[in-house]
Amino acid sequence: MTLREKLIVLRDKAGISQMALAHQLGVSRQAVTRWESGDTTPSMDKLKALAKIYDVSLDWLCNEDESEEKVVGQKEVADRMQVGPGTKEYGALSLAVQYYAKPEIVAIVPPNCFMPRPNVGSAVIRLTRHKEVPVQVNDEKLMFKIIRASFNQRRKTLANGLNNAPDIHLSKEVIQESIEELGVPVTIRGEALTLQQFAQLSNIIGSKIKFDS
Repeated sequence: MTLREKLIVLRDKAGISQMALAHQLGVSRQAVTRWESGDTTPSMDKLKALAKIYDVSLDWLCNEDESEEKVVGQKEVADRMQVGPGTKEYGALSLAVQYYAKPEIVAIVPPNCFMPRPNVGSAVIRLTRHKEVPVQVNDEKLMFKIIRASFNQRRKTLANGLNNAPDIHLSKEVIQESIEELGVPVTIRGEALTLQQFAQLSNIIGSKIKFDS
């Protein structure tokens, strides 16, 4: 997590406005905005004061944690990263992020935190890297091909989406058999499958591709 991201998260958790924080530190509100946008860095005296205000160690405030990252982006994108199956926001981005890390929105960043002010809300999302990937998949590239094909045409069933994918070289009948082998209805849509189910389906389809070749 970068210093900028820590400052945003800590102020949000403390419930302190930029103006109130600026008053406590004896700086302008614009200075706080620049710190939180990453344009400038607080002096060591101000960092010590911030650590005291937020009741955190100066060492933690100044050093990054390599096991996790925090990113600031549009709230809509942050929502898509952390949602699960059955929601309209769920898609290839959700699965790709969740394959590599555990996403969690830790702060909402209002537009007035940025200069110039954007027209959309933002969020800080924490990405904690998995020590090991959460699913067992034989061919990672094939799994993501299946995931992308499943969401390219959201209105179509999973079977039709995979049948239309140029990278899946199997007949529609074999694709339907693979979905049935997964233990779900052949009429299911991709948005209903979990990451674990996509990994299982990838392993099933992968074995059929090898057999077919």
